[in-house]
Amino acid sequence: MGNLTESNYLDILVVEDSPTQAEELRFILERKGFKVSLATNGKEAMDFLKNHIPDIVMSDIVMPEMDGYELCKHIRADEKLKEVPVILVTSLSEPTDVIKGLEAGANNFITKPYDEKYIVSRIQYLVANMELRKNSKAEMGINVYFSGENFFITAERLQILDLLLSTYENAYLQNRDLLTVQKELRDLNERLEDIVMERTAELSSANSKLNIELAENKRTEEEKAKLQAQLYQAQKMESVGQLAGGVAHDFNNMLSVILGYAQMGLEKTDPLSSLHNDLQQILDAALRSANITRQLLAFARKQAIAPQILDLNEIVEDMLKMLKRLIGEEVSLTWRPDPKLWPINIDPSQVDQILANLCVNARDAIGGVGELNIETGMVTFEPEYCAGHAEVVPGEFVLLAVSDNGCGMENEILEKIFEPFYTTKEVGYGTGLGLATVYGIVQQNNGFVNVSSEPGKGTTFRIYLPRHTGMINNVAKQRNGAIPCSQGETVLVVEDEEAILRLASRMLKELGYTVLTANSPTEAIRLAHEQAGIQLLLTDVIMPEMNGKDLAKLLLTSRPGLKCLFMSGYTASAIASQGVMDEEIHLIQKPFSARDLAAKVREVLDS
Repeated sequence: MGNLTESNYLDILVVEDSPTQAEELRFILERKGFKVSLATNGKEAMDFLKNHIPDIVMSDIVMPEMDGYELCKHIRADEKLKEVPVILVTSLSEPTDVIKGLEAGANNFITKPYDEKYIVSRIQYLVANMELRKNSKAEMGINVYFSGENFFITAERLQILDLLLSTYENAYLQNRDLLTVQKELRDLNERLEDIVMERTAELSSANSKLNIELAENKRTEEEKAKLQAQLYQAQKMESVGQLAGGVAHDFNNMLSVILGYAQMGLEKTDPLSSLHNDLQQILDAALRSANITRQLLAFARKQAIAPQILDLNEIVEDMLKMLKRLIGEEVSLTWRPDPKLWPINIDPSQVDQILANLCVNARDAIGGVGELNIETGMVTFEPEYCAGHAEVVPGEFVLLAVSDNGCGMENEILEKIFEPFYTTKEVGYGTGLGLATVYGIVQQNNGFVNVSSEPGKGTTFRIYLPRHTGMINNVAKQRNGAIPCSQGETVLVVEDEEAILRLASRMLKELGYTVLTANSPTEAIRLAHEQAGIQLLLTDVIMPEMNGKDLAKLLLTSRPGLKCLFMSGYTASAIASQGVMDEEIHLIQKPFSARDLAAKVREVLDS
């Protein structure tokens, strides 16, 4: 089995009825060094598998003649093919798609449109799982039952047991008559004791060695089971994250419309009128919903971030007053910073999210008078330690620890705390997204989380973020000012969602901009050729025909001075790597207000 640095050892069968999408997958995989074969449907794939067994099958779900579910079932039912991992390619439009795929025997899922890094990560997981299975069978032996217990005995130990049994057979089971045996026993009577002691010693030694062997095998199996459980948990969190990100994307489109029109309505109604109050209630509910989608995006690692090299101590100290208000007067807050902390590279707003969620969680766990401790430190993990801890990677890390003396948690709860929507709180007192948000942010920044808890004694969350070498930046503070208006510029708005297109157009027109609208990249290209004087392209990222970044590149060839602002319900791989924005990319996240749009448009035009 190859690894992903020499992935040409891996043979992948791609089953896809769309020639365009099949070639796109082939291009992505072959560029990473994989060997790729193609089939147009499940029936053709099964014919191919009769003569060739690949390392991985990657199949679309919706296909003629035999769909992806049926193909998966056929593979699992075939004795020669049942161990071949299957990845289903799906839009994940419904959660039932995932459940149906798991029932059919799929190992994992990849969403459309394709994300190259995500595809490679799925293959990494499958390769790791296949290696675990292969290694678990490396030591040959058999399972035997003795006194109601099951033992795994290697070939070497079988030889020892066979030798001991032969000794007793030679001594007691020779084909002799009773009188001869009795005579020999009498002759041996004077020296039967030394022989017994010798045999007892032999048995004791063999038994001791066997116990050591069994203990070693048991520890090995326990370690493998632990690693497999961690691998399964990581795969589950990835799948749920993909689903959550897709839901947040669609939800943000609708929230953009609700928020936009509610805000414009508020500005045009009498503050003392009942209609104004009704609109305010709509706006408040929409803002709370937008916060939930932001948490989902953080968990799914599709939150747009702008990392800075910073001192974690400074960020925490800036938040202390706010955190004290958040946890209340009954909980005492202690701050223990490491004075010589290494720099880290992270979006400061993400540190705010981590601390706010962990402190609220601690406050609720305390439920009254108690103590909350925040500390920072520096930790170096060696490869030897990482070998037994699948979630840890070697290197130097900055530690952020939050401890409380609250109610603590049982192991059953600890295993689920990072899953979205899982909560032990009563209905109406928590969304179950706080710790999921923390998990997603830490993962997005290549760190990891360790949790220790004991019922009745409290909980400690330890966040490990990679050390960064470089000069620390001054964290810019956001300021609210007057809404900036147009200076006579023309904006081309491109959005395939009609309601958002109308909303963005109206917002910009009320700010004084001349606005051109297009509901597709093709229409945008036509308008750009026909209309002179377009200063700004405001475009959605994910659209049919062409994504927003490719559209911008195309228009820039004929309009070198054109400024570009992207808008998206989540961070797509088309404009960001792992959600990290390049400095030259400008993005406004949906849902956005008229004030947000005005400020961002002005910022881009003036840059």
